[in-house]
Amino acid sequence: MSNVPNGRPRAFDQIQFEATLDDVIAQPSCMIHPEISITVTSAPDIPTEFAQEAFPILALAFNDRQWNAAIAREAVLTSSSCQLLIAARTTEKLTGFVTVHSTIRPNRGKLHWLTVTPQWRRKRVGTVLTLAACSIASTELKYETITLKTEKYRSAAISLYRKLGFREIPTP
Repeated sequence: MSNVPNGRPRAFDQIQFEATLDDVIAQPSCMIHPEISITVTSAPDIPTEFAQEAFPILALAFNDRQWNAAIAREAVLTSSSCQLLIAARTTEKLTGFVTVHSTIRPNRGKLHWLTVTPQWRRKRVGTVLTLAACSIASTELKYETITLKTEKYRSAAISLYRKLGFREIPTP
């Protein structure tokens, strides 16, 4: 793992994964904590204030880079490729989310920004978000495969992706 002068890993030390959606959604379903509900929003309907709500979670999860709400909204949530936002919430607040994006290949999507707040990690929120994203990408968006990238130091994320049937592919 490479480090920048402040000791944090570099964001570009990444692993790319790919999965066939049929393989991922064939995984056994898992129960989510009863306090959590999952919502799905199509890209045009993502409220502009969501970026403000997501910003603290992004800042915690991806603290190896600088964030602000405008970047969150413009770079990912309102980009032309963003198709879906899948969010996990308690009655009080956002606990995690993932976005699904289109790619230049019509039958392939991309997962982006899977993140869960620290107090909800290891409670299957990330698993449920990933399975929901893959299921909807398959049934509604008609994707056959899905890709994602994650930093090499994110061992919990890498373990989750492998458990769900994602396989490492060469990074171009």
